[in-house]
Amino acid sequence: MIFVWILAQSGSCSNAKHDDVLGHVADMPVHASVVAQVADEEDLSEARALARVLDVLRLAARMRDDKTGSGDEKSLLDARRVHQLRRAGSARLWLSTNFAPQHRPEHVPEHVLERAKQDVRYLHPELHLLCQVVAIPIDGTVPEAGGTFWPHARQAIDRLANWFDAAVSNDDARVCEILTRISILAQPDISRGIKIKFEDGAFELDACAQRRDDGTCEQPRWDPDFVAAVRAGRAGDTLPAFHTRFGVHLVFLREVLPAQTADDPQLDERLRVVLHPGWQREAFHHAMQALREKHSIRLVTLDPSP
Repeated sequence: MIFVWILAQSGSCSNAKHDDVLGHVADMPVHASVVAQVADEEDLSEARALARVLDVLRLAARMRDDKTGSGDEKSLLDARRVHQLRRAGSARLWLSTNFAPQHRPEHVPEHVLERAKQDVRYLHPELHLLCQVVAIPIDGTVPEAGGTFWPHARQAIDRLANWFDAAVSNDDARVCEILTRISILAQPDISRGIKIKFEDGAFELDACAQRRDDGTCEQPRWDPDFVAAVRAGRAGDTLPAFHTRFGVHLVFLREVLPAQTADDPQLDERLRVVLHPGWQREAFHHAMQALREKHSIRLVTLDPSP
């Protein structure tokens, strides 16, 4: 608890190093090292950390002088601030000694883990997260090999790639958003039978569309040229334009998520770390609700009717 720690570090004036003392509250020195530690622990500015230390020492002086009936009024806090600090101190003490020790990552319940294992965000095969624009025939058919569609489609994608390269760098968080806008601006070329389609998602490159009776894959879900090009790319890169049997692609590979499988011996430990903040917030909400109900005042009125 920060209140107790500040008091423990604030010894008598005779024990303080002169160059570390910023001032005094009654006979208690204000150490620069204590202020720096409070700023670091509480993520505060130096000014706010100093104000926190001064308030704690003033409260301590107030509490001490309340018992002795003496004290310098200038060192005391007003009653409202004393009440606020005491409530804050009690809350911190409850959090550090009652709530936090019982709500660490290792305490995440089994049923929360099992529920997470049904969620593809936590348990999944290797996934390639990407966005892309594809030049395809305007009528949705598969283009003929060697037809006039291909050079025109390549020209359309090259033109989009030039716009894209001029508008954004690969480390920009808006890459896929900008690629979406560019695809919208690219009107269909009706005379050449070409339109631009935008796609965004997580792709399991080894996914199978149809399996044989023995479980082996008879028909992969994705075009092999698409799989080869994406596998050859690096996360964070825009891949060189490439052809598949469906059209010409311009792909930005956002991220490659490694497989998370149920037989991973470290899965539960990793899940607990990921799930802990959300579970802890929910547990804290329930704890606060229980405390409110425990300490609430209920008024019981009698029916005034005869």
